[in-house]
Amino acid sequence: MKPNLRIGLFYLTAILSLANCDRFPRDNPIDPANTNEEKPEIALVEQPTIDDALEYDGWNNRNGMAEPGETVRFMVELMNRGGKTATGVSASISSASDCVFSAAVRGTIGNRAPYGDIEPGEISPLPDVASSFYYEVVLSTDECVGVDTVRLSLNARDSTAKSWEIPLELEIERGDADFEIAQDGIRIEDDLALSACNNNNRRIERGEKIHLVIPIRNTAVNSYARNVSARLTSSASECIRFPEGDEDQSKRLAYGDIAPGALSRATDQPDYFVVETLKDTCPVEGQQQLSMLIEDVSDRSRELPFGMTFFRSDVNIAYYSHSIDDSPVYLESNDDDGEADPGEVVRFAVVLVNNGRTLARSVDLVVDNEQDLPSCISRLSIRGADLESLSYGDIEPDTRSVSQADGGYLEVVLSQEQCSGEYGEEIVLRAMDGCRSEWEIRVPLTTYLSAS
Repeated sequence: MKPNLRIGLFYLTAILSLANCDRFPRDNPIDPANTNEEKPEIALVEQPTIDDALEYDGWNNRNGMAEPGETVRFMVELMNRGGKTATGVSASISSASDCVFSAAVRGTIGNRAPYGDIEPGEISPLPDVASSFYYEVVLSTDECVGVDTVRLSLNARDSTAKSWEIPLELEIERGDADFEIAQDGIRIEDDLALSACNNNNRRIERGEKIHLVIPIRNTAVNSYARNVSARLTSSASECIRFPEGDEDQSKRLAYGDIAPGALSRATDQPDYFVVETLKDTCPVEGQQQLSMLIEDVSDRSRELPFGMTFFRSDVNIAYYSHSIDDSPVYLESNDDDGEADPGEVVRFAVVLVNNGRTLARSVDLVVDNEQDLPSCISRLSIRGADLESLSYGDIEPDTRSVSQADGGYLEVVLSQEQCSGEYGEEIVLRAMDGCRSEWEIRVPLTTYLSAS
């Protein structure tokens, strides 16, 4: 029987084909066009996602965006697009951009990230950034302003010293942190101890020295505002002063970090602005404009105007009543009848009342030495040891008060010649408070003068 040559030739062809099957192209699950049967080919899987956690740097704001001045960290996955195992893969990072202050691998020795062996068609495992190596890029505060994209270079190499330059890009954002004054949270403190003009009514009036507590809000959706500080300014120098700052600016207060959407007040001790309002040049009432200049760690600044409402001082000191002492002790001819008669020397006790709704501070009663006295009065004076005024102290709203001057009194010497007949004139005095506000006090004489 003759051998079948066709069958033998078929078997021979099949054996040869199987023996050389490695020379035929195979499908590459990543990119068939880049398949290389003879060598590895390391490439980037995707551009990095950055982490700008607060603890990395004082400039960070934890919004997931790279911004000027921040220190950002990230990981990248590498894949082997070739047909041969890449052994001992490691990578370093660098940048020629002025926007990048430094770029380095952290968490490992030698400033190279160890990826190990990467099989053909496989992606390197992604280490946990918190527990293994990571890339760290410090962005310049000044050089990154106006920059949209910064280019980095990843230098990968394997154990055979074959290397690949892999481009990376970081998008530079400005962030969305912004501020507003929480008007409903502003607090005015005009405690009595701060100034003689203060009355503790938590309103702004002329001549007061106030502590102003101003909360501010970060209106951002994502961005932390870091190391926020603020100062007050005013163009109304004729009315408002900042005694602890410069001529037209308050001292700067630190507000610290403010989370997105959160409200913060100053973290300084003390945590308030000190503002003085000038008594003689401030309006009696109405609005005065101030501005709050807010800055954060990225040199982002915002000037927010706001109004301060001045209220009319609600103190009204007036005459209420008086009594007369015409004891013979003062003058032998006095008749001690409680009335002011011609020729007598009498002492007046004047009762004052505060008809306002605000505490009157340090009220004094004084004689106006420049006034023309009624013709019936020879002399009008304050008597007592070194006294120039009669002190009434603080007078509460709707409260009457008598002089608290120890040994002091108002003395009236009545003329014998000029006081014959009825008189309808008044003694005119002045009441003053600690804020130098004045009220005219008119004490009637008619009732107490006898006709002769």
